[in-house]
Amino acid sequence: MPFAKNWVEELILEWLLLKGYLAQSNVRLKSGKIGGVKEADILGLKLVKEPKDFNEGKRVMIEVLEIMHIETGSLTSNFNKNLEYIKNKFTQERVETIKEISLDAIELESVLGKLLVGYSRLGTSKVKYRRIYIASYVAKRQVNDLKKELEKDGIEFLTLEEALRTIIRDIEEWKKKQIDKGFRVTKRITLPESWWLLNLIDYMKNKG
Repeated sequence: MPFAKNWVEELILEWLLLKGYLAQSNVRLKSGKIGGVKEADILGLKLVKEPKDFNEGKRVMIEVLEIMHIETGSLTSNFNKNLEYIKNKFTQERVETIKEISLDAIELESVLGKLLVGYSRLGTSKVKYRRIYIASYVAKRQVNDLKKELEKDGIEFLTLEEALRTIIRDIEEWKKKQIDKGFRVTKRITLPESWWLLNLIDYMKNKG
């Protein structure tokens, strides 16, 4: 797994691991028409089961690949340039490439799968794709307008402060699940040591 390029990407990578995703950073995509290499900042992959319908009174479960595609960055331009910049991170070409890379990553190769669901994998009947942009900096006056415009294209827009609040909640939820599942018996649960930034956030929170 490549190293994250900066602390914000590292934080998001650790957050996805906390949520049970297979997380990858700086994922190389197809080269552009005039050269150069495009990358996706962070991808999170998870296989889940969900009900499709009932067959002879029995619920039919299908395998779903959840893809979290997260881009991060500092937005220092005007509204229109920032909006265009974010949209370019989630073009249809990039999305299709990421779907193919993601399906390769979970190793479900099958010609039959391509005939059935449009991808060359057997077992994955559906792909759920979530697009998120997290701004480490953006002018406050642009936030609501960016959220509204990007929502039209299925892109979630978060400031870093909003992302941090979500991460803190998810840390507490992770600890609760450790107790519920019987993995821990005490509430004084520590996160895995390799999650450096999550540990720092958790430490600072506990110290008030």
